[in-house]
Amino acid sequence: MPVSYTHLDVYKRQALIRSHARLTYTEVAAILANTRGPEAQRRADLVPHLLHLHEVYRALLKQRARRGAVDFESTETQIVCDDNGRIEKIVPRTRNEAHRLIEETMLAANVCAAEFIATAEHPSLYRVHEGPTPEKRLALQNQLKALGLGMHLSDEPKPAEIQAIAQAVHGRPDALQILSLIHICKGSSDALARGGRYDEVGAIFGRNRPAVGFSLDLKSLAEVAGHAPVPAAIRAPWGEDPGLRDAVRRLREAGEIVLSVLPGQPPPQAAFDCDREMICVEGRWVLRSLNT
Repeated sequence: MPVSYTHLDVYKRQALIRSHARLTYTEVAAILANTRGPEAQRRADLVPHLLHLHEVYRALLKQRARRGAVDFESTETQIVCDDNGRIEKIVPRTRNEAHRLIEETMLAANVCAAEFIATAEHPSLYRVHEGPTPEKRLALQNQLKALGLGMHLSDEPKPAEIQAIAQAVHGRPDALQILSLIHICKGSSDALARGGRYDEVGAIFGRNRPAVGFSLDLKSLAEVAGHAPVPAAIRAPWGEDPGLRDAVRRLREAGEIVLSVLPGQPPPQAAFDCDREMICVEGRWVLRSLNT
């Protein structure tokens, strides 16, 4: 069945997201890949909603392709730490269908926010994407030629040209090197933070419409911001036990920071100082100090 997307209306509300399902990207990808599999059976009540959202994603993806937007498929890295918070290893993190779904829907929400700002004529910042300089474009062109890729770049490269290069090098052992050159060709800035609205000027990146967004160099920010005190927190296991959930609620109402740690996930070591933990003693959830 053909999938199409038409923006009809947007409802804007101030809200707080409460995730009851606690789905992971891996779970959602498995459900979308096999709607009769064990993951789908465990989440049977959510499968129809996920399928509807996946149809929206497919429609958004087709629109992206028609615009000629650049879509780099690169492997990110994930840092795995030991119990002491020290780096143990760095492993590849591959994007799956769930990652792509969230990315596309977030972009759609981003555009709606920018259109709302523009329609209401609110004062706002604009983000200007710098196009590639002639020197960077020539460097990329020479590198492509040296690698045996007879692909030509125009004086003002369009998104479709960049996307064609990305597709041509997909699967090559030097693909990451070439994609890095493309990122450099697109231009960069030494600003600590960049962001705001970027209407029209995003045409070179395949997004010639209202949008808002911000990016921040965390390393540079850390150098100028100094070290903030690490707040004390309480570590609690994640679970559906009514007694546990009630105890967590009461602690949070009292102003405590309670971190619910998912099974198999290490507690955040750097962001918070977990000096206490919740344990179950004879059916009651109590606090135990971790500093003794």
